[in-house]
Amino acid sequence: MKYYDVNSLYPHKMCELMPYKLIKHHKDLTNYNLEDFFGFCLAEIYCPKDIKIPLLPLKYKGKTIFPTGSWIGVYFSEELKAVTKYGYKINLINGYEFSKIDLFD
Repeated sequence: MKYYDVNSLYPHKMCELMPYKLIKHHKDLTNYNLEDFFGFCLAEIYCPKDIKIPLLPLKYKGKTIFPTGSWIGVYFSEELKAVTKYGYKINLINGYEFSKIDLFD
């Protein structure tokens, strides 16, 4: 059995770059590369059906679920970048691009 203390995850993540000032509202991100985007976006998500533990949450009928298959949702770009290595496919639709700042350095 293993025990993990997850209380320190929030301060740890706060040491990474955070969104700061709004740069632009993009009405169409379909031809935009996810790696070049930093902000919040509406995206079409595809999660492989054979994944053992789905990673991205979705609010559905008042409950939080972790689906497989396809859906559309709003997510932070860095969260989407992190799940692509597990087989998720991301198609950006539109979103808000922000500048980056290291608030707690």
